[in-house]
Amino acid sequence: MQFSWTLFTIVLLLGVLQIAVGMVVGKCLLPGKPRGEPRKRAHLQRIRQFARHLFDLVNNMADDVGQHQSEITRVSQELASMPTGRDSGVTKTVLGTVAQIMQINERLQERLGDAEQRLQEQSQQIESQLVEARTDPLTGLPNRRAFDDELSRRIAEWRRKNSTLSLIMVDIDHFKSFNDRHGHPAGDHVLRNVAGGLQSVLREMDMVARIGGEEFAVILPATNAADARRTAERVRSAIAGEKFCFEQLQLQLTVSLGVTTIQPDDDSVSLVKRADEALYAAKRGGRNCSFIHDGSDCRRIESSKRSEAEIDTVCDDLRRKLTELARD
Repeated sequence: MQFSWTLFTIVLLLGVLQIAVGMVVGKCLLPGKPRGEPRKRAHLQRIRQFARHLFDLVNNMADDVGQHQSEITRVSQELASMPTGRDSGVTKTVLGTVAQIMQINERLQERLGDAEQRLQEQSQQIESQLVEARTDPLTGLPNRRAFDDELSRRIAEWRRKNSTLSLIMVDIDHFKSFNDRHGHPAGDHVLRNVAGGLQSVLREMDMVARIGGEEFAVILPATNAADARRTAERVRSAIAGEKFCFEQLQLQLTVSLGVTTIQPDDDSVSLVKRADEALYAAKRGGRNCSFIHDGSDCRRIESSKRSEAEIDTVCDDLRRKLTELARD
């Protein structure tokens, strides 16, 4: 009897802990007095870990109670099969006690099962809230918070492994005028399509995030400056060549891009600042273009068409020289 009542007390304590978890989660996730973002994220992570540990504890306890119930059932069956005699009164008392213990254990199992289900639901709610807190609701892309976390992680990885890293800032040209002319629903439609276009052009390992109204950021792991320039031009060409259909409208727009590659003394602030400077240079340079900041100044990235023309010119010169040598 004492063992079962101890389990019963533990289940009651678990119920109190469940309520505490729900209250803390609600306090963290409902609107209220703002907290520091790093502190809030750390707090939510601790709640998530606590909920998981509590769920595992209840799950293990449910298994233990189930095993205990099996043992009691076995003992009860053995007592019932014993021959009756002068100790029949004692046997009946023991059987009655065992039956009471079995009833208590059954109730405990029901309560543990209910606690396990509720904790699982709370854990799923916490996970869902954490995902929502890091996702832009309009485009489905990671938001500024997720971008900052990923950039910090990639910079830490660069310091450990010395693997290069590049960053691209993307801004839709004249988006405010576009919104004023066509309306916010059209603007939202374009933002979603630009987000999808960016994802279709980039690699799976790259991260594209919406960090402002019409501004996106792209983290390019293991990407040097030359590859980052090519990626930026590929993104710019893809967006410029896309026609966005909204209701009866055929919409077309362009983007400006700022590119930079990590330098030895960089942190997340300096890296983003340099990419922003390259983006502003692209806007001053006429928009619908890409600029790269090499650590000292910003330079325009020539379009792929011009690069192809230059390659053709070099090839023509080489063929001409080979022809001249063959004649000699």
